[in-house]
Amino acid sequence: MTTYYIRKLGNDSNNGLSGSGAWETFLNANNNMVAGDIVYIGEGDYTGGTNLQSWVYPQNSGNSGSYITYYGDKKGIYTGDAGDVIVEEIFPSSYIYVK
Repeated sequence: MTTYYIRKLGNDSNNGLSGSGAWETFLNANNNMVAGDIVYIGEGDYTGGTNLQSWVYPQNSGNSGSYITYYGDKKGIYTGDAGDVIVEEIFPSSYIYVK
């Protein structure tokens, strides 16, 4: 299980493994997350990019015992960015949890 982070102040060339090293868009999370992984998403409006940048559109699936989880960190506990998390689109995949 790997924990990743997305923040509006992030950069997609980062490794995504901490709040200070967060990605800016969903691109890397969508491409790299596998069963058991979680990504915490900081406050912000993530609409307006291409499908893999601004949509919850995982390229892999979780499994019955190990979901892929996208978590909007509205309180800023994990990312340090409290507030609403706005995404444009959520595409269904097997064993994906979005909160």
